[in-house]
Amino acid sequence: MIDLNSTLFFKGSFEVGARREASDLLWALVLKVRAWMVPKWRRRGETIPDRLPLWSAWKQGRHFSSENELVHFKSVYHRREDGLEFWACQIIETEAPGDGCAPRDWATEIGFQQREDGRAQISIVIYYSDRPGFIGPCQAPPQPSLPRLIRLFCRDEALACTVDGHPLELRPVRLAPGDFPAFWKLVSDPAREVPVVYISPGVPEQPDAAPVNLLDPQRLTDLLGPNALVFYADDREFSQEMQLMCPQPDCACYTGQVRVYAAHPHMEKPEDACRHRLIGMRALKEDPEAIYAMLRRALAQDVHFYERMFRMENCREMNERARARQRQQEYRAQVENELLESAVEKEQQLQQQLEQMDAERFAWALRKEELQERIGELESDVHRAEALADSYREAAVLSHEREAALDNVRRIAAYPESPRQIVDYFLLHFGDRLAFTRRGLASLDRCTTAPAVLWDALYQMVTTLFQLYEDEEEVMVDRAFNSCSNLRLARGEGTMTRKNAGLMRNYSDTYEGRVIDIQAHIKTAEVRPGSPKFLRIYFCYDPALHKIIVGSCGEHLENHTSQKIH
Repeated sequence: MIDLNSTLFFKGSFEVGARREASDLLWALVLKVRAWMVPKWRRRGETIPDRLPLWSAWKQGRHFSSENELVHFKSVYHRREDGLEFWACQIIETEAPGDGCAPRDWATEIGFQQREDGRAQISIVIYYSDRPGFIGPCQAPPQPSLPRLIRLFCRDEALACTVDGHPLELRPVRLAPGDFPAFWKLVSDPAREVPVVYISPGVPEQPDAAPVNLLDPQRLTDLLGPNALVFYADDREFSQEMQLMCPQPDCACYTGQVRVYAAHPHMEKPEDACRHRLIGMRALKEDPEAIYAMLRRALAQDVHFYERMFRMENCREMNERARARQRQQEYRAQVENELLESAVEKEQQLQQQLEQMDAERFAWALRKEELQERIGELESDVHRAEALADSYREAAVLSHEREAALDNVRRIAAYPESPRQIVDYFLLHFGDRLAFTRRGLASLDRCTTAPAVLWDALYQMVTTLFQLYEDEEEVMVDRAFNSCSNLRLARGEGTMTRKNAGLMRNYSDTYEGRVIDIQAHIKTAEVRPGSPKFLRIYFCYDPALHKIIVGSCGEHLENHTSQKIH
């Protein structure tokens, strides 16, 4: 806890998130403390080591001091089992003014709680005390300011700092006409945890003069930092919006007044308006400095925040609890081992007793084991016999299938030479994979493709292409086929052809009473119709029948491109 002789200078808390993956937020905090402390004390003639290994060790919970021990750095580190990091530090700085005044000790406590990967909560408390027991004058109270550490975080483009879900930019928010509904939604949100300070536009002394704010919004933001959201308006129309649209007139703010909307409001309750402090024009005009000091004290020096802050003691408790759990697990393992050893000893004793009691039945037990081994051997023999029988049956089936295939081959009187003979051959031997429609068979009369080219194409269709269609894991069949074949598979016709209903009738056929689409086609590289190497086979694959159904073989069906050529 804070020493009773200490005076709280500033407190604040904000969230920080990494804009890039794999960012070490704790290391970013340590580097910013280094960038804050080292230059400040260098200007005062005191050397703080800036070696990165030393600061890295401080991140892990080590302690170190400046050259003349005017600054002391302490920290405690904890890493949870889920990988989240927790860290707290205390920095003690001693000011020796040299003008006869009492030395002043400054204490900065920073807490770091990682909420999730790439996001953490950072809290900071700064307090000071003059050397107790010193006989002499004390230094004047320090001027209120915002710790540079917070500004360093807000300026880092790699980090996103927020307060209660709102960006921490250290700038007041100007409200323009039309902004009142969104502003009131924020003000009346019962989940809001940060106070909202609103500075309304004052009434100018001259009728044509512009409205003025009796408090400087930027200065107030610099005094409060992440402890409050500061809004202001400098337009009469916004005040008119508040006057006409505010659902709770007792919570409104006009004519240069300032209102502090407390956290967790309940605007539906009339008595809640008393919690949202209204500062009148008279007090603002008579002594604005007192208002600045009052808001700084109430919002940026709230001592209750220190009780909720994550501090070195909390981090030590986490380490102690982790060590206690480790010791508990080790003790449990030790007890289990001892119990296991004891159980083994008792089991050995009982085994000896059983051996003595079962001496007469020992021979029967041996005989039983021999019989069980024999049964196992017989079961193995039976299993081997069944496996051998299965292999004989499979060999017989395969032999029958090979004999049937040879019979089919023997039926061929001569090597197929015409397109129809080649197709009949493949329909005979691959009828479970390939089929032709009536139109497809009729197209063979006009096919001028060389037999070897047609044979190769049909063979690749009933083997490679069929297997690709049957493979459920293969999505891009055309790409897979084209990567391993000298032929090319096209999934369909071009856009212009598909838009022409007359042309698309060429790609419709029937098979077993069903209409099929034969846009897909196999083609050779030859583009001259009539050439022996020219071939187009139009087909569809039916997954229900597990067949490739051919609707046209040989010629190029008319499409948009060939139509233009004609």
